[in-house]
Amino acid sequence: FRTGIAFWNGSGLKTPTEITTEVALSITEIRKMRSAPLSDSEAQILDVFIIQCFTGLRYDVLCKFLQNPFNYIQEHEEKNYIDIISDKTKEQSVIPLGDTVLKIIMDREGKFKIFSEEHTNRTIKIIAKKAELDKEIVNRRTVSGKTVETFVPKWKKIKSHTARRTFATLLSKTQIPNNQITAMTGHTTEKQLKIYMRSGKIDLIIPALGNDFFSTEL
Repeated sequence: FRTGIAFWNGSGLKTPTEITTEVALSITEIRKMRSAPLSDSEAQILDVFIIQCFTGLRYDVLCKFLQNPFNYIQEHEEKNYIDIISDKTKEQSVIPLGDTVLKIIMDREGKFKIFSEEHTNRTIKIIAKKAELDKEIVNRRTVSGKTVETFVPKWKKIKSHTARRTFATLLSKTQIPNNQITAMTGHTTEKQLKIYMRSGKIDLIIPALGNDFFSTEL
């Protein structure tokens, strides 16, 4: 209230809706992170991060899964999927098990060292910096009721939760319906899911990117 983020409306606090500037990663950026020179500990944390990018699991559910991954892998008509329930939200997530995730699990024989989310977040930033994900992006926040924009290198915005946003965003680009994505992410509504998606209006204007109008010379 003192900083102007919330305003008194006579009956309670009213908070203006802000456009989140949290980021998601592309497949190319994930590959760049994997190609960076990493220590054994960093490589392990990156493997966990990549699993999260391709499952969309919340970090607490991800840790639960990685403690006994084979116990949560089910099969339907020779196709594998993950079936797990969050201890925190009681929401079920059912996610197709892709080749990348399965390979990481098999390579590590289903054994993962679980780090705190804080340590993971610090390490992921270091890895992203090594991968030179340093393109500056807009960071917006409300100060005294006004929107303030600053610019920061992308690696500073990357953390464990980025993987969950990445999962939702990349899936949305494949034309998978939102109701199917919510069944995987554990969101209770599509409105909640859309907050995570970072595709925005770019998907709408992709067909116009090669339009002759933008190549007009004067």
